Amino acid sequence: MESKFSQEYHRCVLDGLKSTLGESGMNAILFNIESNRCVEDARTLHDELHGIFGDGAFTIEKVIVKELCRRLNVPYEKPKDFDFARSVGRARELFKTRQQSLRAIE
Repeated sequence: MESKFSQEYHRCVLDGLKSTLGESGMNAILFNIESNRCVEDARTLHDELHGIFGDGAFTIEKVIVKELCRRLNVPYEKPKDFDFARSVGRARELFKTRQQSLRAIE
């Protein structure tokens, strides 16, 4: 279950960067950040993106979280104060709960 979440999260990070910055922009960002560590840790990715884009990073982060929720088939709730790491954690918890519910039905 955690492996599935991690795979989808990683794909959503790449897709979010690509859809907002284009392929060359995504590659430039990945070249300039420690991508493996960042992709696994939402807080680190947030810090890296904000170091590069400032408040513009929120746009990229929101794209990533919306896509993550869509792919995991969990609801996306637009929070008043967006926090990337908290939103990723919420998606992870909703996904775990959903998976456990599906297993209980089987």
